[in-house]
Amino acid sequence: MTSDSKNFCFATLAIRKVYRDFAKRLASSINEFSPGTKLIIGTDQPKDFKDIANVIAFKHRQQSPLFPYNDKRWVIGKALESFFTVVYMDADARLINHFPDNMTWPPGMVVNHDTQRNFAEVIKKFCPQDMPLLQKAAQKIGLKSSLEEIKFPSQSYYVLTKNQGKEQDFLKNWDLLARYLEVHCCSNVSDGYPIGLAMASVGWVPISTQKFDLQTIIKPQGSRTTTRPASFSSKLILKLLYHYRLTKIRLNALKSPRFFYDF
Repeated sequence: MTSDSKNFCFATLAIRKVYRDFAKRLASSINEFSPGTKLIIGTDQPKDFKDIANVIAFKHRQQSPLFPYNDKRWVIGKALESFFTVVYMDADARLINHFPDNMTWPPGMVVNHDTQRNFAEVIKKFCPQDMPLLQKAAQKIGLKSSLEEIKFPSQSYYVLTKNQGKEQDFLKNWDLLARYLEVHCCSNVSDGYPIGLAMASVGWVPISTQKFDLQTIIKPQGSRTTTRPASFSSKLILKLLYHYRLTKIRLNALKSPRFFYDF
C-alpha cells in the first residue's frame, strides 16, 4: 500500500529545536513501524524536515500566548484536508510496534480519558478557580450537557476520524473555546479542557484507545533532554512574546465582542 492510497496519516506539532528533534525521531519510528505513512508537522522551521521523505511539514507560528498546546488544532485541520483519519501524537511520542494499515476507526475520537473523575471533578481537583470560567465557556458554545456528564480526555495521543462534517464543528468550537479561555486568562492552559468541551458540543463520547491496543503501539512522552536555565534575555523575550500573542488574541476577539466580552 503506497502513501497515496492510505486514508490516514500521523500528525504532530514541533515548535523549537528540541521538539523538532523529537519529531524527527517520531518520523523515524513511523518509517519503521508504518512504512509509507505520512507525518504532517506544523513547525516554526519546515526546512528542518526537507530531507525526510515521510514528512509533510508546513509553517506554523505559535498562536497560544504561553504554551502551544491548543495550536494542535491547526495541525489536525491541515491533516484532515488530505486524509480521512488523523493519528495525532505529541512530538516526543513514538511508535514502538507495527501500526496496522487496515484498522477500521469509528467516526469521532478515539482517546483515553479520566476513568476516575468526570470533567467537573477534574476541574475541582486541578483548577477549581477556573470552574466559573469553564462553565461560562460551555454556555457560550451552547453546550447542553452538564460538566458532570463529560469525560476529560488525554492529550498525548488520539485518533480523529471524519464524521459527516462534525469534525469541522469540533475544530471550530475548539478554536472558540481556546481563544475564549485565553482572552480571560484561564489559569490552566491544558488543551484537555477545550477539547473535552468541543467533543461534547458535537456529541462525541471518548472511545478508549485500549479497544485498539494503542498502548502497545504508541509510547508517549519519550525522555526529554535537560536544558540549561533560561538567561535573563531569554526570559524577557518569552515574556514579551506572551504579551504580544495575548494582545493579538484579545484584539481579534473584538471582532466578536458579544461572544468574547459580553457586550
